[in-house]
Amino acid sequence: MDVARVGNRSFKYYWEQTVRYDLTAVDHPITRGLRNFAMIDETYTMAEPNQDNEILIMADHPNSMKAIAWTRQYKNSLVF
Repeated sequence: MDVARVGNRSFKYYWEQTVRYDLTAVDHPITRGLRNFAMIDETYTMAEPNQDNEILIMADHPNSMKAIAWTRQYKNSLVF
């Protein structure tokens, strides 16, 4: 495990974790056609995204934040 700081956000990350990813928005254009999957990846623990985000993919791992991919509206743009 390593600890890092970017701007005002502290987070931890872990190398070579086997992680299961579950799609929570299967009809979204970004995730359409994908299935749940697992892979060896690095994981991060930090604050979860705000409630106004649409969560697309969740992780099932004790050393990972739960929300992995999300979208949100920022001014006139949709951000991924």
